[in-house]
Amino acid sequence: PFAHQVKLAMFRLPSPLACIAVVLASAQFATAAPSIQNVSPRGLQIGQPTLLTITGGDLGEGSLVTLDAPLATQVVKQAAGNQLQVEVTVANEASAGIYALRVTNDRGISNVLAIGVDSLPQRMFGEEIGERPAAFSGNLAGAQILRTKLTGKAGERLVIDLESRRLGAQLRPVIRLYDARGAQVAWSGRRRELQDDARVETVLPTDGNYTIELHDVVYRGANPGFFRLKVGDLQTADYAFPLGVTRGEQAKVAVDVVASAATDSATTPMASVDVTASAATLSPVALPNGGATWTGGRPRVVVSDHAELVEQTPSEGTQTLSPAPVAVSGRLSSAGEEDRYTLPVAPGAKLRIEVLADRVGSALDGVLMVRNEKGGQLARGDDQNGTADPMVEFTVPDKVENVVLAVKDLINRGGDDFYYRLEVTEISHGDYGLTMDADRVNVATSGRQLLNLNIDRRGYEGPVELTFPGLPSDVQVAGNAISAGQTKALVTLSATGPAHSGVTHVVGMATVGEGDSSRGLRRNALAADQAAYSAQPWLRSELAVGVAASPATLTVNWSNAADADSLPLGGKLPVKLELVRGEQVTGKIRLRLLTTQIPPKKKEKKDNKEVEVDDVERTLRLESEPVLAADATNADLNLIVPADLPDGPWGVVLVAELLSADEKNVVQSAYTAARRLATSKWTPERHD
Repeated sequence: PFAHQVKLAMFRLPSPLACIAVVLASAQFATAAPSIQNVSPRGLQIGQPTLLTITGGDLGEGSLVTLDAPLATQVVKQAAGNQLQVEVTVANEASAGIYALRVTNDRGISNVLAIGVDSLPQRMFGEEIGERPAAFSGNLAGAQILRTKLTGKAGERLVIDLESRRLGAQLRPVIRLYDARGAQVAWSGRRRELQDDARVETVLPTDGNYTIELHDVVYRGANPGFFRLKVGDLQTADYAFPLGVTRGEQAKVAVDVVASAATDSATTPMASVDVTASAATLSPVALPNGGATWTGGRPRVVVSDHAELVEQTPSEGTQTLSPAPVAVSGRLSSAGEEDRYTLPVAPGAKLRIEVLADRVGSALDGVLMVRNEKGGQLARGDDQNGTADPMVEFTVPDKVENVVLAVKDLINRGGDDFYYRLEVTEISHGDYGLTMDADRVNVATSGRQLLNLNIDRRGYEGPVELTFPGLPSDVQVAGNAISAGQTKALVTLSATGPAHSGVTHVVGMATVGEGDSSRGLRRNALAADQAAYSAQPWLRSELAVGVAASPATLTVNWSNAADADSLPLGGKLPVKLELVRGEQVTGKIRLRLLTTQIPPKKKEKKDNKEVEVDDVERTLRLESEPVLAADATNADLNLIVPADLPDGPWGVVLVAELLSADEKNVVQSAYTAARRLATSKWTPERHD
């Protein structure tokens, strides 16, 4: 979900997978979609108005804030080209957390900034803290040491939570709390479960004055160094248990709580996770409503398409799991504990067995062992690259029908924060991952934009279909498949109708196995990681789509009928194009070809050295890359097809590039609809 309940400006689609914001169009000519660089303050108070100042570009008339939390109202105070001031009130039913903030207008949708949402009054950081609980926005860079004072009473519970990296900054924070004599009462450095932010939880020892001190861990704070300091008797939840839920269900999970003094610490709060129609592979957990001091990031759970179990305490022996694919959430509750699970297997099956713990803030430095039923070790896994989470890829030996999976800590520690998720998947038929080259696409009305997708094949070489769940009907997609053996897709998005924007996912679906053993292999495309995703990793699989009100000023279309085209091996495919220019679009246009073929390589001598270069003769290409005259409205081209081009279909897009007067720069690009063309046998023309 993305945009919520902005009066007169937005509405929810019937689809639960995308909320579409309809932006009131202005008559102004749209030159670029909005972009945002900074927001101040870095938080919003639930149920109370907060004046936000957002800086960036193309934030003119008609700009509005969207948030993936429900909004009650927003009132624009100023909308200039590089600054938007808007008074925002988050609806009372919103739950606390860190959310994705964007700006939409009749030119499209912006990038994401992270912003905190809770019931705390929003203030700017200063020399003294008066009313609390409250949140204070500020900035810290370089060797700065920031200090602020407060007055407290003996026995008072105090939480000091600094959000910085969770909001997308580069600060490596340290918090220190001193009493009136200058003695340190408590401190916190970077904490893994807070994405390397800091938090102090303490009880004040005496009545009197206290000083909070903030600095970078090595006094070299990088920019940006913005932060949001929350101070008071606060409630936070850093993870949910179990760590996984099954798609299509509405589940209850327990949230781990740093509780306020007013909360019964013996009661574990429960939260709902509704993934009945979710397209995501990670889902945030809504914190319970009604607690005035809930704050911090939202816990997350994995959303899978298989059984998600919870560790039980078997009366004897080990807990038996269902066959793969399956996952189980557990906890090493005491020092020296080793959790064991019996897994039914088939001889010869290739399995991937993986622990998720360190990557979600668990204290567990996991060790994973695979044993036979007599206790003999068959495989063992320790750290993977970049994480302490272990993984094993394991082929089941002959005559083995059950294996025992064991999880323990490397140095035999245990406790409430040693939680994990153990997942087993069968990879006998291979696997794959998807990436996309953008996190947002803005399309002019009647225009097109290109989205590049790449596939990382891990043993699976078959085709992958790509879907965009929740995309409105007036946004059309072409080229949304990856052929067997190929490594990328060229997808074009086009749009008609009024200006609007929203969020979708790009979901890949493949089928592996045969007959009764066949199953779907679903994978979401991920955009490049961003600092703003630190506390919201599920955003990597979201694609924002904006439709601009103004029509495209340059379009290029196929004149050939789509069903008549194929790629004649060893021959040429004639291509006819039609160009449509707006009244103000003048200049020469260069035509280029994009395909899903990775150019073959060959070796040749250069400077007495053998080097590898593209083998142009074996590459799908244009016979020439023409530059059209300023008044040209059509073009006739030939697409050269190598004789040894493998079977397709192959993705093909032609690009029209409007050149500057000196022909050195590209002013604007337009794309044909993506086509997927099969190969065919070439029959030379006869001339009798």
